[in-house]
Amino acid sequence: MQLNFASSVQLSNKVIQADRWKDQKNRRRRHIVVTSSVMSRGPNGLNAIYSASKHALRAYFQTLAAEERSWLRVDVACPGGTATELWDSAAASSSQNVEGNANGIKPYADDRSKMDVQRCAQLVVSGMIGPGFLFHEMWITNQPGLLWVYLSTYAPSIFRPMNDLIASLRVEIWRKNGSDPLYLPTLLRYLFLGDDASVKSKM
Repeated sequence: MQLNFASSVQLSNKVIQADRWKDQKNRRRRHIVVTSSVMSRGPNGLNAIYSASKHALRAYFQTLAAEERSWLRVDVACPGGTATELWDSAAASSSQNVEGNANGIKPYADDRSKMDVQRCAQLVVSGMIGPGFLFHEMWITNQPGLLWVYLSTYAPSIFRPMNDLIASLRVEIWRKNGSDPLYLPTLLRYLFLGDDASVKSKM
C-alpha cells in the first residue's frame, strides 16, 4: 500500500504545494497522470493486496479530479498485464503468500497475454494528449483482459461468477505447480481437460 498508493498521493501533494498549483493568482489548467491497473476495476485472484492498492489509487485521484475540476485534469491509466521484469518479483512474493504453493518450483507467469511495454507506453501517451472527457480513465490491455474490464464494469452479475471460477482455477494451478496461467486457453484446457501441461512446459 505504501508503494502503490501512499507514495503516489504524497508525491502529487508535494508537487501541487511546491509549485503553488492552487494559487488563485497564478492558476492555470494543470495535468496529472497516474498509473493504476485494470485490477482496480474488480477482484483478481492471486493479487488481493495489489488490487486493493490500485482500487484506492484510482478512487483517490478520481475524487481529486472531481473536487478540483476547475483547474486540474487527472488521467488514470489502467494497464493490464505488461511484459516487464516486475512479474518475476511479484511471482516470487506471491509464492510465499499463497498457502500450499509447490515447494522448490520457480514461480512463473504466462507471457502470452501480456502487452509489449512500448505499445503500453504509446497508448498511455495517446491518452494524455487526447481530450480529458474521453481519456480520464484509460483501459490498456490485451484480450481477454479488456473483456474482463468491460464485464466487471457493465455486466457485474455475469462477471462475478465467471471471475470467481477463474480466480479459483488460478489459485489451484498456482498451488499445484507454481504457475500463474494468465493465458485464457490454458485456463480453459485445465478446466475441461484437467491438463496444465502447456503451463509446465513454459517453466
